[in-house]
Amino acid sequence: MPRVFFAYFLRDPGAAHEFGERIEADVKPAALGEESVLSWNLHRSVDWPGSSENRPDFVCVVDVTDLRAWSDGASDSIAGTHGGLADLVKRIAMTVTVETGG
Repeated sequence: MPRVFFAYFLRDPGAAHEFGERIEADVKPAALGEESVLSWNLHRSVDWPGSSENRPDFVCVVDVTDLRAWSDGASDSIAGTHGGLADLVKRIAMTVTVETGG
């Protein structure tokens, strides 16, 4: 199953609580409303021995049932749902993966 990872780098790490509330209230319902989205889970990054200082503050993991269908509307959907986070987020990175079956 295709999995999409969103990495969120906050402007101010002290705004983590506000970011979490806003993304759960605004982005999650819209994402789960998409026909091709199966699950949506937000994770807070934590420091661990050897971790990078450049790690994201949050990572969102989205499982999609049909990558082609999801990607057809992804740019408009992401721009619409994430646009309201611009005051909190300095950068968003996205990675799409599929299982290798091994």
